[in-house]
Amino acid sequence: MARAASRLLAFGGRLGAASALSFSLLPSSSACDASAAPAPALSPKEFRSFKLLSAKPLTRDTALYTFALPRENDELGVPVAGCLQVRAADPQDPAKQVVRPYTPTSDPARRGSFELIVKAYEPSGKVSRAFARLRPGDSLEMKGPFVKFAYEPNSSAAIGMVAGGTGITPMYQMLLAILKNPRDRTEVRLVYASKTPADVILKAELDALALTHPNFKVLYTVSSAKPADHWDGATGHVSKEMLTSFLPPPGADGGSKVLVCGPPGFMKALSGEKKSPSDQGELAGMLKDLHFSPQEVFKF
Repeated sequence: MARAASRLLAFGGRLGAASALSFSLLPSSSACDASAAPAPALSPKEFRSFKLLSAKPLTRDTALYTFALPRENDELGVPVAGCLQVRAADPQDPAKQVVRPYTPTSDPARRGSFELIVKAYEPSGKVSRAFARLRPGDSLEMKGPFVKFAYEPNSSAAIGMVAGGTGITPMYQMLLAILKNPRDRTEVRLVYASKTPADVILKAELDALALTHPNFKVLYTVSSAKPADHWDGATGHVSKEMLTSFLPPPGADGGSKVLVCGPPGFMKALSGEKKSPSDQGELAGMLKDLHFSPQEVFKF
């Protein structure tokens, strides 16, 4: 841990930095066709069916699912930072329907298709197990969008992100929006925790973004790593020392925000759990101990 800690980038100096210079994930070529305005494919009032195009394994229990939109020129219609709801039959009682929220990881401006990253929880998962059973051509019902955190460019000088497992998805969605906007000068620092090196989702994409955008830095930490993993990140659970060394400090000049997303135990340790989609609950855990205010912390 000491060797990993030495690699942490201290967050100091002015929070302003060079704006994003490039963005590697571009909309499909159809997005360049200005002859027809894109139509939002989702509706917040009704579930609609979307057909699976492909499923690409990312880790041992997580996959990237690409779904088709009804028309080539359609956009999904989920803004940053928003989610959609997926409805599927309960595998234990097919007569019942189960609904879960998911955050798209594809560019909101993408046309014709969109992507969801989903972890299959066995045997407890219900909707996630429905994803795992999908084959190209199968469909799932979805509705939305539902905005969780209304992000405005440059609304904070710095944003800290603390993610565990698939909690990376809303962070990735917002990160892409910030880095593709050359007028957004927000500094972003991401602390991303996983079980093992093999469980880190989107590592190649995150590394590429950090390499090409000076206003983004990422610290990975895993619960355990073997010598054969050749792991060069941190090892151990997210700690106060990691947060202090890497995140923007509380009360930073120009304002800062810390976003947290992960499984229940992770949330409890970092920030306390939120009570409901509309109630953030009390701030607790490490971020409270480090003197962040409730206004500086948002729980996805």
